[in-house]
This record gives sequence, structure tokens and C-alpha cells, in this order.
Amino acid sequence: MVKQLLDVDLLREMQKDNLWWKNGEIPEDKDKPFHRSDFYMYLKELNSRGIRIIIGPRRVGKTILFHQLIKYLIKEKKVTPKNIIYLDLAKPYFSFDIMGINPCLKTYQENILKTDFENVEKGKLIYIFIDEIQKEKNWTTILEAFRSRNLPLLFMVTGSSAPEIKKNTDESLVGRAKETNMLHLKFRDIVRKELGYNEEKLKEVKNIDLIFEKAIEEKKIKLFYDYLIKELFTDTLTHDFEIKVKNILTKYFLRGGYPEFYEEKNNSTWYSISKTMRDDYFQRIISRDVVELFNINKPEIIRKLYTLIGLDTSNIVNFSKYTEIIETKQETLKEYFTHLEKTFLVSSSEKYYKKNRPKNTRKKVYVTDIGMRNAVLGLNEEEISENLGAIAETVAHNHCKRLKYRLHPTNEFNLDYWIYNGGEVDIILDLKKIIIPIEIKYREKIRSEDMQGLKDFIKTFNSKKIQFGIILTKNDLFLEDSILGVPLWLFLLIC
Repeated sequence: MVKQLLDVDLLREMQKDNLWWKNGEIPEDKDKPFHRSDFYMYLKELNSRGIRIIIGPRRVGKTILFHQLIKYLIKEKKVTPKNIIYLDLAKPYFSFDIMGINPCLKTYQENILKTDFENVEKGKLIYIFIDEIQKEKNWTTILEAFRSRNLPLLFMVTGSSAPEIKKNTDESLVGRAKETNMLHLKFRDIVRKELGYNEEKLKEVKNIDLIFEKAIEEKKIKLFYDYLIKELFTDTLTHDFEIKVKNILTKYFLRGGYPEFYEEKNNSTWYSISKTMRDDYFQRIISRDVVELFNINKPEIIRKLYTLIGLDTSNIVNFSKYTEIIETKQETLKEYFTHLEKTFLVSSSEKYYKKNRPKNTRKKVYVTDIGMRNAVLGLNEEEISENLGAIAETVAHNHCKRLKYRLHPTNEFNLDYWIYNGGEVDIILDLKKIIIPIEIKYREKIRSEDMQGLKDFIKTFNSKKIQFGIILTKNDLFLEDSILGVPLWLFLLIC
């Protein structure tokens, strides 16, 4: 009798999250019209069975993405709504073992499909979307058991705890699941969102990333420069579009890439939404994704460490100074820093060496989202204007990591910096076949000495892999010897 009641309750809970079983419609609060660029990539994943794992921090839109894909399946692909199931394992109801993935799918087969997965109509797929998959202890074993039976099932699952997800997939699903990261919205996405563009409508810069990739492949940066001068700025790119994009970049410097910072109802209330992010969401991320996962008994140290990194973003970290401020051991801070990296809150780069990097090189540190940083520090637009150089470098660093992930033959994303005898380069983008040094000088006018670090790097290493350097500017576009100057707003549209 108790089990029957539990089964009925489980079905009711599932029906609340799967309204399309009844009316073919997506819940109104999940039916968002804007599609981030990742959406178009994941559409291609809907055509075959298997396991797709999406890892990313909280509140970047993974759940919204799922519901947009579900709507696409129902409205565009004409998939039978009852052939789609969504589970959110973060809900308290599903925290009991008797309410996990297996009981849910059993109840689903018996009450919704009214048949076993083995008997699904030939040529049809069952789409299973699961949020916060790491909440189920043995999830990899469960999914592999279904996969190994060659059933007509596509699992798309998300997780916000990267270390836990990767550990389990490496042990049980290595080579059997496709794994991708989904991070904060890129600048290009925000431009599309603010201007009301879909991916195809961004005509002004439609080919810029393809031309840039071709220039990298051929190691001829002049090819890219000629395209910008002779085509983009001459025939395609309008002055009005440029002004709009520059204004959006100013907004991005404050709000970063969290989707809710750009909700229509929040457009003029930065103080309110940043306070919510600081006092609510940030605390949840710390407590759930860091404290619980890594069994930390002093969460206040994690909060203070993030705050210091936020103040120091784009600088070389000084753990000795942090030790004095926070009054804890340096080893503890380094360990906690690693935890923050693994949960997508901070990022870092190490000093570039051609060969044999020494151990314990000093890191340059960055926050992974500038909006979260500004919210936690309680900064407004006027206050961040005092430190635009560091903010511009932070945004460039985070976008270059994603650019490297896309262009590197093994999907690596780690970046380096270089400093030697007073010379410095902010970002070393090593794409294996080519190495691109990138310097950020976000100021009104570029001087000849601003390019000296790039020239020193190219001269010092004198490698066929290093054919040119890039300096990211505020406004200037030029090609001087082997140095390309390009406005930051334009470069970010490539990433």
C-alpha cells in the first residue's frame, strides 16, 4: 500500500515538470524566446541515441536550454510529447533512493509510454533530459546499463559539479558519453540578445570568425586585416551597428554573462539584481558546489578568497599577501583556489615556457564572470570605470579560453602569460600549430611602446609557430609589421 502511494506521488511530481504530456506546451517560465549559440550546437545532438553530458555552473541557462530543445522537438520535429521526459534531481522529492532515476523511468514507462523501452515504435527515440545528474550516486552505472542494451534512448544530462561529474565519467563512461561545457553567455550572445538577432541574422559580422580561422590556418594575419579594411568596415559593417555594439560592451563590463542580468524586467535595476546575486545565488553556489562537494568546514575562507581574486583579477596572485589578510595557511588557500577553479568561479594562467615549465610558477588569476565579480564586490557602472583595463583583460581572457577550446585540435583551453626583463604579454594562445601572443591595451590611443612586449616575445622565441601578435584596443584598427591592432568589441565577436 505504501509503495502504491509512493508511485502515485512520484507520477504526480513528474507530471508537474512534464506539462507537455498533457497539452504539448512548455511551462511559461521556461519558454524563453532567446536562443544562445549553444542551442544550435545541441540541436545536432538530437538525432541519435547515446549519452550527452553538459557541465556548467549554476544559473547559466542549462535548464532553459533543455526546455528550448524540448519545444523544438515537439513543435519543429513533431516528436510525440509523451516520448520526452524531464527530471530535475535537485528537487527534494527526488533525493530519496526510492525516487531516483530508475523508479522514475519505470513509472514513466508504465504510466506515460504504457510500454517498455524495448517496444518503442521502430525509428522513434525516447528523449530523456535530466538536470543535476550528480545528485544520483550511481548515475553513471544506471545510464550505462540503459546504453549497453542498445535501447532507442537519448540521454541529455547536466551537472554543476565538474569534478564529481568528470570523476564518475572517467571511471564508468569513458569513451561512451559525449561531454561538453556550457558557461556564461559570451559577448556575441549578448549582442544578439540585446539587438534581437538570431544566429543567422548577425549579418554584419557573419563571416568574421571564418576569415579569422583561415588567417590562423595559413599563418597570414594580413588576410584577416585586409578583410576587415576592404570588406567589413567598407561594405558590411554599419556605423550604427558599431555604436550599438560598443554600448553593449560597456554594459557587459558591468553585468557579464549571467542570463538573468539581461532579463527585460531587470534592465534598469542593477542594484537589485546584483544584490540578489550576491546575497542569494553566490551563497548557494559556495555552499552547494564548493563547501558540500569538497567537504569544507570554513566557507567564510572561500568567500574571502573569491573577493580577493575579484579585486586582483588579471593580476599575478600573491598567496602570501592573501594569507596575511585571511589569516590562514597558504596551503589551504591554494587548495581552496583549486576548488574555485573546478566550480567555474575563477580561472588562471601560468607563465609561458617553450619547454619544461618549472613547478609552482606564479599564476595570473581571473574571475570567470565579470558580472558575478561586480555583484559580489557591490560595484556599479561608475565604480568599475576606474579599473577598465583589468576588466577588459578579464573578459578577453575568458573569451580566449573558449576560442582556444574551439580551435585547438584536442579541445584544450588553458592559457599562458609571458613576462621577462620588464616585457609582458597578457595572453599566450597556443593552438599547437601556431602560437599567438595577445596583449590588451584598452585605451583611447595605442602608442608604439604598447606593442613592445609582443615584439619582444616574437623576437625572444623566434619560432615558425609565432608569425604575428595581436593587440586588443579600444578603438584602433591597424597592422604594423607583424602586429595586428583590433578593437576588443570586434575580437570578442570572433570568440
